[in-house]
Amino acid sequence: MRILKEFLRNRVDSQSPRIDVWGFGLVLQEMITLEHAFGRQEGQPADEIRIVENMKFGKRTNFFQIFGETDEFGEFEILIQKCLHPTRELRPNNMMIVKNVEIFSDFVQRIERGELPSDIMATSGEMIEKLRDENRQKDQQIQVLENIVKNQIREFDRLKKELDSECETEEFGPNRMKTELHWKNEELQSLHRRIHEQDREISRLSRAEEDLHRNIKELMTKHEDIVLQKMQAEEQLQDYAQRNEADQKIIEELRKNGRFGSIEDAPFENDRGVTKAVDKESGATVMIKWITAKGPKYIKAAEEEAQKLRDLSAQSRFFVKFIDFLPKMRPDWWEWSILSFIVMEFCPGGSLKDWIDARKPQGRRTTVKEATVIGTQIALALSFCHSRKIAHLDVKPANVMMMSDGFTIKLGDFGISTLLDSVRDTITTKGLQGIVEHTLLYITPGNF
Repeated sequence: MRILKEFLRNRVDSQSPRIDVWGFGLVLQEMITLEHAFGRQEGQPADEIRIVENMKFGKRTNFFQIFGETDEFGEFEILIQKCLHPTRELRPNNMMIVKNVEIFSDFVQRIERGELPSDIMATSGEMIEKLRDENRQKDQQIQVLENIVKNQIREFDRLKKELDSECETEEFGPNRMKTELHWKNEELQSLHRRIHEQDREISRLSRAEEDLHRNIKELMTKHEDIVLQKMQAEEQLQDYAQRNEADQKIIEELRKNGRFGSIEDAPFENDRGVTKAVDKESGATVMIKWITAKGPKYIKAAEEEAQKLRDLSAQSRFFVKFIDFLPKMRPDWWEWSILSFIVMEFCPGGSLKDWIDARKPQGRRTTVKEATVIGTQIALALSFCHSRKIAHLDVKPANVMMMSDGFTIKLGDFGISTLLDSVRDTITTKGLQGIVEHTLLYITPGNF
């Protein structure tokens, strides 16, 4: 709690699209590795406080720590190192630079020519033939290795025969010589066994000593962590209880409007502030996001968010399509707040976070092609935002929506202060957009 309060006391005076570059790096690594880029502490999974500390001091978990020595994601590792560089000035200025990186450039050109991500992802005969060529090359390598092993076996047999021949010609006869060699070998083996056992014992004692020191260190920090987690859990439970009650009342208010049917009682995909319904005017399934405003400043922020989504989705297919904005509804039971609703297209594939979470139990790794197709679209969406002088400020998997083909993505949520669960999950900064709250696990260290 002390660390979080320290973060919340600090303020910065400027924001830039570099924040989105940072978020893009986090999303890309999380999509490929199925874990947060700063999500390890001494090789073990880290809690939220440790993740924030890792971010602050640049202790990122790279691909090689997770996958071992592999070249499969080498180009992404270099790109992410740039995007998540601890020094703000050394990161790319914006996504218009990142999208031109070699790993993306071919897909960017194909997508900008109008090809769909699902078409790019389709397996072609050329790819199958390439895989067959790789298998043939591997078979040839195996054959070469087998020949080397056979030659080594023949050489060993030759040397053994020479040694046996030398023993037969010794002055003391072959039997005595073999007996002496046998006993000497026995003594050497016995000595080697004793040395090996002593080495094992020394290693065991060293490991035990290291474990003891580590356990002492962990016990010294666990008490503070447990107390902090308990406080956070109590705050979260109390906060969730109050917010769930308010959510149900807001959904009832939406039903009274009469325009929407089949409104889900629970927030869509467990994302607070968004629900799914059927628009009776068009018959289409839509997503509805509600925004609570407690004064003129917040009402204006809701209107600006709707306007940004309307403008961006009208000019680019990489954003959740805007349908309507229902402003300034004042419920009788909520005198001190005004409700507004943003109606958007329904994205049946859920969020990128859902996509990642579905793979975790199977341990399924993202392929290079999947990472490139999805990453390219995110880069293009952010590049378009930056070209319109808009910094998204909250790029994370939960804000990247997916269509039914599983590869076409759309960026959403341009009003982050309305969807956060508690101050424990956020940090407030002052920048171009005024007072802004950021998701704590995705904000750049420069904003702490």
